[in-house]
Amino acid sequence: MRNLGLVSLVTLVTLCLTGRLGRAADEEAGKGDSTSGPSVTLRVPMLAPEFADLPVAIVNDETVHLKELNEALASSHEDVQERKMAPKINVVDLVNRLVNVRLLLGEARTIGLDQLPEVRELVDAFAKGARRQLLLQELGKGASPDKEEADKIYRDAVKEYKIRSALFGKEEVAQEMEKDVAAGRDFNELVDEVIREGKAKGDQQGNFVNGKDLQPEIAAAVSSLAVGAVSPPIKIGYNRTEGFVVLKLEEVRYPEDPAVREGAERLALTHAREKLIQEQKDKLTKENVTFRKKTIKNLDYEAKAPGFEALLKDKRVLAEIKGGKKITVADLTAALKEKFYHGAGRAVEEKRVNQKKKEVLDALVEKSLLEQIAKNKGIDRSPRFKEMTEEYEKSVLFGAFIQKAVAPDVKITDAEVRAYYDEKTTEFTYPEMVRVRSLAFENAARAQQVLEKLQKGADFNWTRANAEGRLKEGTKGMWTFEGIPLLVKDLPGEVKKAVSGAKAGDVRVCSGPEGYAYVLVVDDTIAPRRQPFDEVRADIREKLFTTKLNAAVEDWAAKLRAASRVEVYVTEGCK
Repeated sequence: MRNLGLVSLVTLVTLCLTGRLGRAADEEAGKGDSTSGPSVTLRVPMLAPEFADLPVAIVNDETVHLKELNEALASSHEDVQERKMAPKINVVDLVNRLVNVRLLLGEARTIGLDQLPEVRELVDAFAKGARRQLLLQELGKGASPDKEEADKIYRDAVKEYKIRSALFGKEEVAQEMEKDVAAGRDFNELVDEVIREGKAKGDQQGNFVNGKDLQPEIAAAVSSLAVGAVSPPIKIGYNRTEGFVVLKLEEVRYPEDPAVREGAERLALTHAREKLIQEQKDKLTKENVTFRKKTIKNLDYEAKAPGFEALLKDKRVLAEIKGGKKITVADLTAALKEKFYHGAGRAVEEKRVNQKKKEVLDALVEKSLLEQIAKNKGIDRSPRFKEMTEEYEKSVLFGAFIQKAVAPDVKITDAEVRAYYDEKTTEFTYPEMVRVRSLAFENAARAQQVLEKLQKGADFNWTRANAEGRLKEGTKGMWTFEGIPLLVKDLPGEVKKAVSGAKAGDVRVCSGPEGYAYVLVVDDTIAPRRQPFDEVRADIREKLFTTKLNAAVEDWAAKLRAASRVEVYVTEGCK
């Protein structure tokens, strides 16, 4: 499905089979290899599945198919999306890159890298995992989401509470309000009263809030309240806000959100698949595994004799899989030793090994059972399995070639590292930073009045607490700066302009989105400065190494290409 995003990039690719038919005709006429003769031009929709096996290039005796180009193009498209760059992908260059990879893989096989033990071990381990993965997918087929679960997940995700609250600095004052409510006083009138008297802070009216946006203590309290109920004092301490909250749950609603509903259904389907897979695994275990219960029960890893290390050689069978592997004491002991990688001996002393015995044995049995069932079902003969393992082997082999054939000849000298540092003066510089605190106002007139008061020496914190016209905390679209160091280049344009050239202690004003006005107090400015050479030396070396390594790979590919039969059929346009 991800290839659908490529329609906006490329919908047609011109495949020119120039020379292929010509060579066939010439060879038949005894003229040898030539590019003369008839040619065929096809204009093919890239995403059409019926053309997936169409050749886009030939490398010696191997064919590069259109489906491989689509996969590479999809990967490139994802990369540019992640980097938020415009998609500028040259299809011909991409095909040539695929050709180069084939050439390097062919050379890797020629020099025997595909037979290295470390390569074979990685591929074999991946193949076992792939077989199990495909089997589990098969076992989970037919699962359908539970509609009630999906609805519950959805409602929990979108649930919003309309809350009226008051925040008290002292618990005893909050308790007084609780008593007044219990005595029959109207909650909203009480909130208005304590706010007016300065005993508490609170909103003038209740607002709908999603449960996930509430502080944990508030969310826990609200979830247990009935609509219309008032909470006891709730102690909070979050995001520089501390105190005791008394709140009333006025209303609960479940707004419609198609995207969240779709996600809830997907999650419910995942749960259904997991449940079905577990049921199938339990059934397969019952039908195919024989446990030696007495041996398992009597196996004591924490006994002094024979000792943990001796059990690494114990061939007694703990579980036997029908037609497959036998799990021995030695197998389980080795797995336990790996689990306690900080030291099995210490785990034995602390009496932690026996309690893990069953868990680790079950995991070993499940892995071996799934491998056996997958083998019985012939999963390793499926096209999907072959495709997965072949692609993985290519990636391992390519990495082995780079590591063993290319990288050893790439050298970076200290002089090159130093020269790069001296040349790139701006690349290794700490950027300009500033620490700013802000006050947001409904209009510029209010902001200007506060600016003048601060310039005359008014206390910032007092002003923040008492200034009229201030926007409420959390107002949508409002900027907030709290005095932490910020990169000047990342500040909003109006803020960057306002603090330009400012010194510590300066007060500035600026406008922002939604027509809001801001007073900015500059606490400190940090000028740009050069990073020390020793601090960036390793990064420069790595960067230079990567650049040289890529160039060396290109050189290898060019030499191999010159000595190989390579035909690329994709062109930017055929006349």
